[in-house]
Amino acid sequence: MTMSVAVIGAGAAGLACAALLAEHGCGVEVFEASPRIGGRVRSWPARIPTAPAAGSPVWELGAQMVHAPGLDLLGRRYGLEVVPAPRSEFAFLVDGTTLPVWRADRRGIRPWELAGRLPPAGSGSVADWLLAAVPAGAPNRVARAWFEQEWACAAEVLSLPAAAAWVADRSRPTAVKAAESVVPAGLSALIRRLARGVVVHCSAPVRRVCVTGSRPWIEVHDSRVEVDAVVLTVPPWTLGHAGGAGLLLTGVPAARVNAARSLTAGDAVVAVVTWSHAGPSDRTVFDVDGHGFLRSRAGTAQIQVVSKGPSAAVARACIADPEALIRLLRQAFDWTDGGRPTDIVVADWGRDRFIGGAFSAPTPGHLTARHALRGLSGSGLHLAGEATRLDGSAGRLHGAVQSGIEAAAHVLDAVSARPRPVAALTPGGAL
Repeated sequence: MTMSVAVIGAGAAGLACAALLAEHGCGVEVFEASPRIGGRVRSWPARIPTAPAAGSPVWELGAQMVHAPGLDLLGRRYGLEVVPAPRSEFAFLVDGTTLPVWRADRRGIRPWELAGRLPPAGSGSVADWLLAAVPAGAPNRVARAWFEQEWACAAEVLSLPAAAAWVADRSRPTAVKAAESVVPAGLSALIRRLARGVVVHCSAPVRRVCVTGSRPWIEVHDSRVEVDAVVLTVPPWTLGHAGGAGLLLTGVPAARVNAARSLTAGDAVVAVVTWSHAGPSDRTVFDVDGHGFLRSRAGTAQIQVVSKGPSAAVARACIADPEALIRLLRQAFDWTDGGRPTDIVVADWGRDRFIGGAFSAPTPGHLTARHALRGLSGSGLHLAGEATRLDGSAGRLHGAVQSGIEAAAHVLDAVSARPRPVAALTPGGAL
């Protein structure tokens, strides 16, 4: 009997899973609650007057980088052009004053070196460790803000042993600068590549997954659709409740669902502000006082704001206040004097009703929650997504893709399938 598979979620994990299943001839369809595919991957074209439209670079509104462990997977396997992240002038914005790196160094501000100093046998929170390890004042504030951006959650709830384990893991090299690469065409190129030949239904929220009985079934568009297997890739904090983008699971222990839901969602907001004139240089400014990273590119009349963890709320309020935004950007980039923003695009992941946050955060108990999430698999139900990862690939794009590949392998192992054309879902019908 030919296998039919429903994949829930058209992010990187879901599409990677569906693409591999389709290659093996499975009847697979993807159901996405939102109007777009890609999940937390979203690329936005930069505006450079001198560049042809086809050759213009992009801003990433979601996932920002390809890390070293993902180069083979995302580059060679999927044929993407992946290049080292370009270097840019770097500065800190501290108490309203912009400091170049050399001046910051004199004040002991070197947060990128701290990751390698996290004690693997430590306990408590990263905030506790920073109080003892980093001088009070600006160095401590910078280090704290930097770590909160790294893991998208407050330092008080960031588990010290978990953070150290992520850094030490082979999938998280400590030489962060050397480990960062970008896709010139934008990470959305990966999403387009994965979606080729895959049937995807957008604006098609799955309200219920039932894994009792002989075959699992899903409820979508008020119809019950029986399948051979379901692959669930939605963030765990959306599970176990109805309404909105929530999804009910029937036939799995409620205690395990609740444990999986306890995994903390990071907060993040990313914006691209179009200015009335272009800037002269590639420059990155790290705002210690709560707005995250601010980036400009030479010849581009745009500035990117990337803010995670507690800073996301600060940046969110600033983005909503044009005058506050102007003051911030004029502090970071002197070329903005005399100009004003003309347009802004915002990806507010923390308030996205379909996603509900940034990547999963390594807080106390996160491994228990991840194990509980993975333990939901069985009886035709399979799990994927970065939140299912137990190593340092959690919270990374390559981890999400790898989880989708592994879920597809589990499905193929569970049910023998023979090739057949992929057919679209008909109203009220079955896959």
